[in-house]
Amino acid sequence: MVAEISLVSVSLATVCIESFLYGIFFLLFILSTYLLINRHRLSAPTSSPFKIFQTPFFFASIAIFVTVTAHWILTFIRLFEAFVIFNEGQTPLEFYGNLNQITEVVKTGFLMASLCIGDAMIIYRLWIVWSYNKLVVVFPLCTLIGLTICGIGITFQFTQYTPGQNVFLSEAGRWITSDCVFTLSSWTIFFFASYQSESNLQFVAVDAWPAMSGIAFMFINVRVGLGWAQKANPDSSGNPGLRIENSRAVGITSDAFAMRPLAVNITKVVDKDDHYQTSGDNDSFGKSAVA
Repeated sequence: MVAEISLVSVSLATVCIESFLYGIFFLLFILSTYLLINRHRLSAPTSSPFKIFQTPFFFASIAIFVTVTAHWILTFIRLFEAFVIFNEGQTPLEFYGNLNQITEVVKTGFLMASLCIGDAMIIYRLWIVWSYNKLVVVFPLCTLIGLTICGIGITFQFTQYTPGQNVFLSEAGRWITSDCVFTLSSWTIFFFASYQSESNLQFVAVDAWPAMSGIAFMFINVRVGLGWAQKANPDSSGNPGLRIENSRAVGITSDAFAMRPLAVNITKVVDKDDHYQTSGDNDSFGKSAVA
């Protein structure tokens, strides 16, 4: 049965899966950072290059990179602790089964921070696309607040965890279930299904969650950097008017190709034969007299 998968085996598989996803996330982070900086440089060549650090998307990009990277590093630290440090590596199951380990608590904190940042920027992007309509983001903001509260609750409950306690029936379980309700990441479906079935696969979902959230966020950044993202129409008067930047060149908008008056000069060249001459305006030809 899926629920009987060894916790140690799942933990080892998690290291590989999270590392693979982190590699994708890292490449997207580098690409999106380059595109955003280059776009800012082309669109505002006279402004300070450091002004881009004040934009919400760039600031959030750096923040989520820190949280996802820290979570990945802690995954490797726990691997060495389980198989090398803790009881000289003789009892990895006992180590992984104790969720109040300081590394696990801190890792959970970085997980929840990654989810909160990712969801916050999705809501921010939704607000932009819907022409800054506040009513559209009221419900998502409520879910974000709920997610933040649940994240704090989960992290605290792990500090109160006692070895041998069933994580699926513990006090943290209520916070975990509530967390699934409030988050906007599609990866939640996999985690929620594995957790409700009391399968150890939920640990794979948990550890891969920050990288998946980061990948989704970086895809948005790449689209914005390439100029493919939708923007609000300031003249839409509250309607969800959308304007799509048609240019695929970085930093170039459709405004750069505005139509201007164009003058066309046409020159007509007529080759005249000695035996024929043009007569009249209808371009008919008549034979010339031969001297």
